[in-house]
Amino acid sequence: RLRPAVIALRPALQDVRRVLPRLDPLLAEATPAAKRIRGLTREAIPVAKTLDPTLKDLGAVTPALTDAFRVLTRVVNELAHNPDGPEEGYLFWTTWFAHNANNILQVDDAQGVTWRGALMLSCSSYGALAQAAALLAAAAAAPVCPEDATK
Repeated sequence: RLRPAVIALRPALQDVRRVLPRLDPLLAEATPAAKRIRGLTREAIPVAKTLDPTLKDLGAVTPALTDAFRVLTRVVNELAHNPDGPEEGYLFWTTWFAHNANNILQVDDAQGVTWRGALMLSCSSYGALAQAAALLAAAAAAPVCPEDATK
């Protein structure tokens, strides 16, 4: 069994004879670099030992971070996906919403930015306005602002 293996290795060994002399310049340049790396390694070992508690703490939270980044990746992929055809992806509509949000938030005073709203009703939903009036009255009665702010 050994004989066929040795015979099969002959071509590779002949290639090694040709390649090894070509490695001499590489080894001549690599030897000083390897000696410098030894010094770096000697100095890095104490620093690496101080990292041990930090890495253990990081190891404890890594699964949660991995899950969080997996979810973030899915969200970004979903936003960035642009389907085939005339329909636009979410990223297009997100930028459109951000542009329109500027119009929503452009009303402000000394108290800060306020959200504008528009009440849009159709004839079929007009009847529900009376039911919503009780909710709107409760919101208006809530103590949101200090009493002296309304004067």
